[in-house]
Amino acid sequence: MARCCNHTKCGKKVQDYYAESQFWGTPIDFMTSAYIELVFACLINWTMFTSTRETDQDFGLFINNVYLCCASVLVVVYPIGLCVFLKKNYYDLHYEAFKAKFGNAYDGIELFDNKKAIWIPVLFFLRRAALAVTLVCLSG
Repeated sequence: MARCCNHTKCGKKVQDYYAESQFWGTPIDFMTSAYIELVFACLINWTMFTSTRETDQDFGLFINNVYLCCASVLVVVYPIGLCVFLKKNYYDLHYEAFKAKFGNAYDGIELFDNKKAIWIPVLFFLRRAALAVTLVCLSG
């Protein structure tokens, strides 16, 4: 769909602006904005987890349990992977080419000359996870 819009002047401008960050920026933006909902969904699903039903139609349950396990791994691994990624690439964070590709992971945070600031994105995710845990605990 994005390719068909670049025949116009505005379409080309938008595509050129987002071209570098489209591949990595989209999943990073999704994980940043949807992290609390994903944690909340996983926690609610784990509280109601069951592996068998009384009926013979277990395919939907199987798909749900596979999604639950994959999403739970993603919820745990993403903040850890983000921290490792930021630590490993700390000295590249201020370059414009690097910022264009992966800047969504640390958007708005000045990490250069402050290595302890790497923990700020991870703390954002931990705060969201703590909120989801609190909501699940208060619900019952």
